[in-house]
Amino acid sequence: MKKLTVAIPTLPPDAGGMERQAFLQLKLLKNYFDLDVFSSSSDDNLLKNFNIVFYNHKNYKSFLNKEILALKIFISMMMKGVFFHKGILYLHQINLLTYLCLFISTFTKKKIFIKLANSGQKFDYVTFSNRYRFLPFLKYFLSLPNVNILCISPQIREDFNLNKIESKNLIEFRNGVVFDNLEIKQFEKKSIFYIGRLEPIKNVTYILKLAKRLKDFNFTIIGDGSLKTYLEKKSYDLKNVTFLGEVMHDKIDLSLAEWLILPSNAEGMSNSLLEGIAAGRGIICKKIKSNEFVEKFIDKYVWISEDIDKTIDQIRLKTGEKSRVRDEFNMYKIENVVDDLCNIFSSLD
Repeated sequence: MKKLTVAIPTLPPDAGGMERQAFLQLKLLKNYFDLDVFSSSSDDNLLKNFNIVFYNHKNYKSFLNKEILALKIFISMMMKGVFFHKGILYLHQINLLTYLCLFISTFTKKKIFIKLANSGQKFDYVTFSNRYRFLPFLKYFLSLPNVNILCISPQIREDFNLNKIESKNLIEFRNGVVFDNLEIKQFEKKSIFYIGRLEPIKNVTYILKLAKRLKDFNFTIIGDGSLKTYLEKKSYDLKNVTFLGEVMHDKIDLSLAEWLILPSNAEGMSNSLLEGIAAGRGIICKKIKSNEFVEKFIDKYVWISEDIDKTIDQIRLKTGEKSRVRDEFNMYKIENVVDDLCNIFSSLD
C-alpha cells in the first residue's frame, strides 16, 4: 500500500464540521493507503479501532495555542521523516501548519494535496495571509507543480482570482456524509434546528429575528462560540428558542427537526447542510454560491430573502410537506467521495 500522511491541527471531538469531515474520510482512506495521521484530539482512542497510526498532540489552551500546536505537529512530522519518504501529504485548510509543510516540501518535491473547504469571509488563506503578511509566499507555494488544491466550493476559485493567485492544479471536489443513520422519514412539525458555531459569520441573529415572528415554531440552536452569551441575552424573552450548547454530533436527533437553517453569510460546503438533505429535512439558507447545489437535490428548501416577510411566507407555505431527496445526491455519500479522492491521488501521483 502507498503511504498517505494526513496533517490537520484538530480532530473531533474538539472540532467543527471541517474536522469532522476529515475524520469521516480517514476511516475509509485506511482501506486504500498505509495511513499516518498527525493531529490533536482529546480522545486518545479516536482512531484506535481503524488500524491508523495516530500521532496525537495534546492541545492545551494558552497564548498562541494554535501556533504552538502547529509547531509541535510539524516538528513531530520532521522527526518521523515525513517529508523525505515517498507518498502523499494531505493537508486541510491553509494555516501555519500548512505553511510550514509547504516550505519544507519546496526542497523535497513531495506531492501535496490541500483541501480548502472555506470561502468568502471565512476563507482561511485571506485572514492568515493578512495576519502574517505571507501572501507573496503563498502565491509562490501554490504555483509549484507538486502542490494540488482540492476546492470544496465554487466560491474558492473566485477567491483565488480576486487575490490574483494562480494555480494550474485546482481540482473541484466535495464533502461527503454517512447515509446509514440519516434516512429519517418522520419529523416534528414546526421545529427549526441550527447546528454550527455561534460566530458573526454564521449570522445567527437572523434566527432570532425569525423566532420573534414565527412564535408558533420552536427553534433549537446547537453549538458554541464567541456570541453565545450575547445571543442568549438577546433571546431572553423568546420562549420558543432553546440553546443546547455544544452537543456530540452522534447525539443530535434530526428526527426532532422539520427544518435545518443555515443563515451564514459565507460557507464552504456545510456538513450540516449535507446531513440535513440526506436526512430529508427542509433547508432554509442563503443563496450563496456554496449553497446553490441545494435546489438540484431537494424540493423543500427556502432561500433567505432580504425581505424577512418573504422568507416567513415561504417557510409557512412549505411547512408540513415531506422533502424528496433525488437519487443523484448519492454522489455525496462518503464512500463515493473517498473513492473519487483516491482516484485523484492516484492519477496525480
